[in-house]
Amino acid sequence: MRPIVPTPVAHNSRRTNARLGLAVARALVAIIPATPLHAAQHALSPERQAILAARDRKAAEAREEGYWIVAPGEHLRLIAQQFFHGDRKRQARLREYLVEHNRDAFVDGDPDRLVPGARLALPPDVVQAPRSAGPAEKSAGIAREKGAAPIAPPPAAFDRRAAEAAPTTVPAPEFAPGPPPAPKPPPAPAYVDQLIEGMAPESPEGTSREEAELLPGRRYVSAEYRAEAREPPTGGRGLEQGVQVQLRRETLNYGDFFLEGALRDTRAPAGERLAGRRDGGRFTLFQQGFPLVEGWLADNALGVVRTPPDFLNSSYRIYLPTSLMSGASTVISDGKHSFMGYAGHIGRLEGSAVQTFDPTSGNVAGLAYTQRTGPWTLGGQAISLRGSSVVPDHTAATAAAEYGSIGAFVHDKAQVVVDDHSRFGAWFDGDSTSGRLRQRFGLFHLDPDLAWSEAPMVNDQRGAYWRGDYQMLRYTISGGADYVQTNIDDDPSRTATRSATGYGTFSLRIDRNLTVGAGLTYQQTRTRHGASPRGASLSGNGYAAWTTPLGLSRFDLTAFRGTASGAPGSTIDTLSWSQDWPSWGPVSLSSTLGYSRENDLGARTTRSTAGVSAHGPLFSDTLWDASVVYGRVDGAQGVENNVNVSATASWPFARNWLALAQLSVNTFQAAPVIPGTDVPTTQNDKRLLIGIRYEESSGTPYQTLGLRNGPGSGRIVGVVFFDDNGDGMRQATERGAANVTLYLDGRYPVTTDAQGRFTFSLVSPGSHSLRILNEALPLPWSSDDQHPPIADVPLRGDARLDIPLTKIRP
Repeated sequence: MRPIVPTPVAHNSRRTNARLGLAVARALVAIIPATPLHAAQHALSPERQAILAARDRKAAEAREEGYWIVAPGEHLRLIAQQFFHGDRKRQARLREYLVEHNRDAFVDGDPDRLVPGARLALPPDVVQAPRSAGPAEKSAGIAREKGAAPIAPPPAAFDRRAAEAAPTTVPAPEFAPGPPPAPKPPPAPAYVDQLIEGMAPESPEGTSREEAELLPGRRYVSAEYRAEAREPPTGGRGLEQGVQVQLRRETLNYGDFFLEGALRDTRAPAGERLAGRRDGGRFTLFQQGFPLVEGWLADNALGVVRTPPDFLNSSYRIYLPTSLMSGASTVISDGKHSFMGYAGHIGRLEGSAVQTFDPTSGNVAGLAYTQRTGPWTLGGQAISLRGSSVVPDHTAATAAAEYGSIGAFVHDKAQVVVDDHSRFGAWFDGDSTSGRLRQRFGLFHLDPDLAWSEAPMVNDQRGAYWRGDYQMLRYTISGGADYVQTNIDDDPSRTATRSATGYGTFSLRIDRNLTVGAGLTYQQTRTRHGASPRGASLSGNGYAAWTTPLGLSRFDLTAFRGTASGAPGSTIDTLSWSQDWPSWGPVSLSSTLGYSRENDLGARTTRSTAGVSAHGPLFSDTLWDASVVYGRVDGAQGVENNVNVSATASWPFARNWLALAQLSVNTFQAAPVIPGTDVPTTQNDKRLLIGIRYEESSGTPYQTLGLRNGPGSGRIVGVVFFDDNGDGMRQATERGAANVTLYLDGRYPVTTDAQGRFTFSLVSPGSHSLRILNEALPLPWSSDDQHPPIADVPLRGDARLDIPLTKIRP
């Protein structure tokens, strides 16, 4: 064995800072077990030599027999490397061939989930005539590590006609009978599974960063410290600080492990009482994609988790709330059948700079089962809640049947809920598309005091709704009607209302540069056992969007009129202009001007606002976004001049190190709130947050979606916001949505901060989907489930997404 000679290192300040940062990060993550990031060495251990030799023997057998038998945990990239090591183009062509000609070898057609034991038919340029193994094959693994060319057949052009004539996939004997295999050569030594976590630990000494980044299995660690100073409306100053840590480790046969933890300490301003604990912590361990038996995977979570969302929780109008708890959950699925179980103690998230878990009261437990058969999805769930101070103890169950799939012309769902106090709920949601017309309609009935989990769900109402959208190339027409009755038992101690609502909108694209539109909504309400027996409201809006050499201009005019018997009327009139200016280099710039007049129960108020927002790189890799809104408010309290400021900046000042800062100053309500929108507002609140983050990753993924394999990572950053005017773009006056849960690729969750911002760090390059947990959003706001946001993550870059929340009813 050659002695390992240390490589001289230049002592410059940048590397010294990086080493110092690494030492600090290791101290921060000392609260949890560290994951080795560099576990390779120049000299091959006997275990490593055995693994490489076993891989080459299996590849040689596959060439002779014409097919590859899938072992548990194998994926297409690893298989392609065995035949064309170092030739990425031929590896890509081989992966495409295997996907196209072996449809039955993938779970639900997913190219990232191979069925263990299935046979993959190989293309002709890989298959070779049978021959006995020689010394070259036996030493191929060692030669490859030392840089020698791998053993492969002579290069040949990829013949598609011959490939299409190749035999199709034949399931393994334990799945289905197939043709007898060709005679095999004398038995070789037992196959050693490609399990790196089973290897003996190797010393990191002498390992270069490049070698560690090429080890199979992605590994990353991040640690972040945050401190936030706050001045609430009541006055005084408070300080919150904390640290949060994340670890991720991909394994071959045990799924992906994701661990996150946080600690927080809060000192409230003088005179303010904290709603929760002064300090707290949070710990969660996720295990994703753990193969149990052939074809079955498990997603497990332990610690602070949310009860797993399911199609049973979400419908178009009615949501069964999920619960945040300290406990455990599991979802076991084979793509068609799914079992879910969870149990834990209920709580909530506390903190602004760093969110931690605050236990409240009550324990929850539940079981669910889902089955997908063709276009049908059937499922049921039972839940039990005990000891909550919010709702009485109860046991409830739900069952649902759904017909249709994404992209189908018909998508219907029927669901019922019943609890152990004989309270009942049922609803039906229909969705049909015929040509250019899409219609959504439904019925619902929910008994009074119907309960599900600890969050008060919508109950004591029944009604019906209809939505219609007709789209052409140049114009779109939409309309809808609702009827809702509350206090369905006519209890004299509660107000009973019957409301009918109708609305219609249209948009017309006059030419490639000009689009106009308008909408009108009317609602009439009759009340019993209340102060105002009758009320009505009428609201309308019109807009024009015009593209010029100066960018995209949009003009909006809205008007609201509300009347109630025995009370003064309410009016709101608003005129606004928003402008997206041409990009100034890499910087994007937009502005808004607004004027409103309000008359609420005789109190008159006028607002004049002017705002500007921008985002882009400042210098080098520093990113920032900022918005400033100036407002003049003339109301019953006199004239006030105010400024709202929101700004964020991130600066990667050293390798693996990132500094960030956030400033938020909300001194006034910039835009009037239309009754019924239920948008949370904050005034006279000032916050300044600073933080520092260390993050490091290494290794290559065992598998990634869409066959996008390779080292490297990027980030997804953005804001979830309430889209008041429905244009899909965020204006400076539109508020962010706090405490909204998003899922990356349906697996990894993150929660927005007080300003609606979110960040996914160390995301593999390529396209990724984001899903918002609609059941946690305030009504009537929702996200588009049929068209989830897609982020294209660049290598060592940021993908920015501003995700709008829209109203599901007028």
